[in-house]
Amino acid sequence: MSILSRTVGGKRFLGYKFHILSKGISVIFLASFLLGILYGFSLAAPFSLLEKYETSDKQFKEVQIGNKIVYYYLRKIGDATVEKDYIVYQFDKNTQKLLAKKTHWRDDLPEKLPEIKITQDQAESIIQSKVLYSELYIISPESDVFPIKPTPENPCWIVRSTDQGNMIVTVVDAVKGNILGNGIPPPYTAFSFSGPIYFNPCSDTWYEWYQGAATWFNAMGYSTEAVEWPTKTKIQSHIQSYQTAMFYELAHGTSGYFTSGCKDGNTGESTSSLEIETWIADYPKMPFTFIGSCEGMCDTTDNRFSHEFRKGSSENTVTVGYCHMDQSQCDNCWIQSLDWQNALFDYMNQGYSVKYAFDQAGADYPACSGPGCMRFAGDTEFAVVPIVGRISIECGDTLTQDAILNGDLLDCPGTGITIGADGITLEGNGYTIDGTGSGAGIQINDQHNLTIKNCVIKEFNKGIDLLFSSNDTLMNNMIYNNDSTGIFLVSSSHNILINNTVNNNEHGISLLINCDSNTFYNNILCSNQVSGISLSDTSQFNLFWNNSLINNLIHDAYEDTTSTDNSWNLADTGNFWSDCETNP
Repeated sequence: MSILSRTVGGKRFLGYKFHILSKGISVIFLASFLLGILYGFSLAAPFSLLEKYETSDKQFKEVQIGNKIVYYYLRKIGDATVEKDYIVYQFDKNTQKLLAKKTHWRDDLPEKLPEIKITQDQAESIIQSKVLYSELYIISPESDVFPIKPTPENPCWIVRSTDQGNMIVTVVDAVKGNILGNGIPPPYTAFSFSGPIYFNPCSDTWYEWYQGAATWFNAMGYSTEAVEWPTKTKIQSHIQSYQTAMFYELAHGTSGYFTSGCKDGNTGESTSSLEIETWIADYPKMPFTFIGSCEGMCDTTDNRFSHEFRKGSSENTVTVGYCHMDQSQCDNCWIQSLDWQNALFDYMNQGYSVKYAFDQAGADYPACSGPGCMRFAGDTEFAVVPIVGRISIECGDTLTQDAILNGDLLDCPGTGITIGADGITLEGNGYTIDGTGSGAGIQINDQHNLTIKNCVIKEFNKGIDLLFSSNDTLMNNMIYNNDSTGIFLVSSSHNILINNTVNNNEHGISLLINCDSNTFYNNILCSNQVSGISLSDTSQFNLFWNNSLINNLIHDAYEDTTSTDNSWNLADTGNFWSDCETNP
């Protein structure tokens, strides 16, 4: 366990665990003191920080973030993680003073799980597509990624699988065994592989390394294809991609080639850096690349892997990996290489920049630090959590592939982004699309089966303009301060709008001209100048439930006389109206 991620209850320093013995306290102190001198960490924050606040047996983890020492516990009941429940303590690193305690804790859960009648293997066997992994959860009523109503009472197996390149998240009741629905998957955006260890015939892989990378990439939010002995065609498909943002290779080779595949079961099939250069020429640079061939990072100049994956850039792209791992000076590093890799990915997963994660992993495993063995090239400020996209998006772009915003789009002079193809996902990552009063933040015209999520859209004429489109999902977006309408639907049907916040526009959500069979739930519409929701020109059979309509100045909701057969509740669940006396 690393210095910055350790379990309270044992004394863990640089992977060494010390138990306090009745006659050895001074020895422990001395050993810890000497380790502190040797490796340069401070013992100013002892594990007793929590002792006067926590007397339970909860296993808190510790992480240093800036000038704070943070202890956190993610709630579990038995083997099930309780979604969204946690306890967090924040201490000042220097004074050791408690700065804040944050808790989210449901009080309606039993102390013990009901009998889990469906095993993990049984849950996975229900799934028709290729299973990646599964975990046991108690789903929160406030869940963002498992929008199942009513909220499941039983623990559920959350099974991730893939079908023709698409990630599928299936929710299986762990007591009854029935499929309850689907969660919202992250985009499919990473690749990890191992070449063969031996040839003539080909055999074995660096299994723990490349599968471990895939596990960490998935944890970071990147759905990952992990492949043993991939063909050159498979490698090329991930290079020539607008989705793959994380690339991991571990194979025999140098900084100019790696042997990824195996032809006819005997001969290694190699990919060269010049081929990478050719394949990637018309595609965006790779945001993150781990180059694990023995000499892969020794040379980072032109015509070598590091340079070609980054396309020569040092902005929003990095490469890390091995240099001379096959030579004697790296013997001790190779012994710790898997631990070093796990530390690197652990810090990256916590949101640190890749360079910071690289340095901290080296501090945890000094045999891999210094100028040899492990090396870094690229943007020292670049982080991959929250998830980053392969495409660089600018104001006015038309998207025809899945895309992820990597930063704010500010002062767009007209339309911010146009969606130009069916079936794509735009992940906003919480970044802002900002206009100058004209156009739409996101323009959708006759496009279908889209997902637009986690965008902040402001200061356009319309926030999202949805025209002649169907089966689209708009979720977790914040849309405010647009001159006309937050979300404008025209002749659009069978769309789902969930968990959007639409405030301070002229109209919040407007449906116009034969908008039918759309579903709106868990949205907040507040302080819009005319209406929260308005339906006009034969907009029918729409369903509204569990929305909050608050202080919209003229109407919280309005239907004209041609808009009939709309439902404003689901079973016993209606909406919250701030003007309920006049709009019951």
